[in-house]
Amino acid sequence: MILLHFARWCKTLNVPTTHVNVLLKDIRKHKCFKSVFPSDVRTLLGTPRSSPFKIIPPGEYYHQGLVNELVRVLSKYDIQNVDLTLNIDGLPLSKSSGKQLWPILISVAGVQDVMYIGLEFPRKPRSLQDLKYYKATEFRQLLLYTGPITFQGLDIYLNFLILHVSIRILCMEDTSEEMINYADKLLQNFNETFTILYGEENVSFNVHAFLHLVNDVLKHGPLDSFSVFRFENFLQKIKNLIRRPQDTLSQLHRRYTERNIILLKNVAFDRTTYSVVLIGQYFTVEDFYILPCKSQLVGIYLASKLSDLRQWPFNGTIKKKCLRIPWKKNKNVIISLLYSHE
Repeated sequence: MILLHFARWCKTLNVPTTHVNVLLKDIRKHKCFKSVFPSDVRTLLGTPRSSPFKIIPPGEYYHQGLVNELVRVLSKYDIQNVDLTLNIDGLPLSKSSGKQLWPILISVAGVQDVMYIGLEFPRKPRSLQDLKYYKATEFRQLLLYTGPITFQGLDIYLNFLILHVSIRILCMEDTSEEMINYADKLLQNFNETFTILYGEENVSFNVHAFLHLVNDVLKHGPLDSFSVFRFENFLQKIKNLIRRPQDTLSQLHRRYTERNIILLKNVAFDRTTYSVVLIGQYFTVEDFYILPCKSQLVGIYLASKLSDLRQWPFNGTIKKKCLRIPWKKNKNVIISLLYSHE
């Protein structure tokens, strides 16, 4: 059992093999552990000594396998029809080399199998001075969450809010047909005013594509159910498994083979009712903006006046998690997470 926990610790924290070997050497100095712990981390983790990759000019190819992964995921869910989303994207390995990985990633529509515990956003917000270095997930965060705060007071603010509201509506899982039609009108308005504000020469294919988003949502469901942001987040996890620039595919093969709005203050157990309770404070809320619609319609609030500490019974269900951003005069902007992939 102790070996199992130790191996899990090495995998979870992605501890460098040289560090683990030094630790194993010290552990084995004690006579009680010499026959229990192996001398090499590869034995501990079951690391294969060779990697089955193919030479396919101009590079190399390693096949992780599809069937086993699908069986593992689908065994958790009652799914009759399986729709797969495929993503292929380049992953630069370093700034000093043109060498790249091109992972072929697949997800099952309607299934969120990879979960991030404790992190709502993949990156801490950066200054707008770094805008040219932004990743797609950072632009998404700006559009759906922090933009209404960041851009307030600018001449283009209303035009941005029109886009912000329409995309939030299309990301919501429980939105009505009336709201979807409203989002369609907003996107048409955004396209027209974008041309006036920035000139027809800046109306790119991506700007025009907004006009077709509603049809895509009506056909496939909320935007997040067919977006590729989940794949970008996963690319960083792949990159973190690489420990040196040489033998990249061999490293990945080894790592994968080794790896088989209440302001909440506390959670407690009430001895009088023998139940779990949430302890916290609730806010008094109002709209953060009112154009092109009231912000509460899309889950964004201006909150103030925290109540005294109180408790609520916990029935095992939390409807929404929220992002809280400090605002002016002891107020907070509360943004409910759309929450398919944050």
